Amino acid sequence: MTADAFEEEKKKTLEAGMNYHLSKPINPKTLYNILSNHLTGKEA
Repeated sequence: MTADAFEEEKKKTLEAGMNYHLSKPINPKTLYNILSNHLTGKEA
């Protein structure tokens, strides 16, 4: 989770091996969907 929403920051996040890039402000529905998909092994 990050406050940076720029495409370059998203790219760096994914290149660093993180699964997702979720920027603030957090939409609870999006957060829950990402967590649910990750925990069940589905891709978002």
